[in-house]
Amino acid sequence: MRRLVPLVCALALVSVLSGCTVATQNTATPLPANLKLAPTTTTTTPPASHATHQLNVYFMKEGRLFPVLEYYSSDPLDVALAYLGAGPSATQTSRGITTALISPAAITSAGPIKNGVALIEVDSEFTSLPGEALEEAFAQIVFTVTGLPNGPSSVKFQYLGYPLDALVPPGQLLSRGVTPSDYCATFAPAGYIPCQKITGTVGT
Repeated sequence: MRRLVPLVCALALVSVLSGCTVATQNTATPLPANLKLAPTTTTTTPPASHATHQLNVYFMKEGRLFPVLEYYSSDPLDVALAYLGAGPSATQTSRGITTALISPAAITSAGPIKNGVALIEVDSEFTSLPGEALEEAFAQIVFTVTGLPNGPSSVKFQYLGYPLDALVPPGQLLSRGVTPSDYCATFAPAGYIPCQKITGTVGT
């Protein structure tokens, strides 16, 4: 009889514990109609450094280079080339800003800047550009890259890892590093001071 007491107690304990389990439900209960939930939003906040780190990306407008102010927080060369490759935004396009590059363009840095020269790799669409459009495309890259903070003084180009001569007005091919002065007379932005010193003009 004494052996039955522990068994009875154990059964009673199991019964009590079973009664404490949480019941599940098979249907969802709707939230009260008057409950207001805050909308889910995703906000992209530029790093604080964006406020002070700026660069000019050169597109085209009315046959001349046109600087567009952009922001960066990492390597300015890579960022500038990415902006060039992407082309003008819809808002910029509505303002008459264009690009000679075929967007999206794969224009990348081919290595670190050495002796003041940046080496830029272009894509096949770039090399297929005709005449003046190709001159404009070269000019866009040259002005953008040499205008970077602590940027190089000249730019050399390559395609598929091989040297590519730069086309400068009026249809001249140069194997040396090219500079903004090679494009001043034809594509200089209005009021671009370095070109004024070289050509004595202010751009139109």
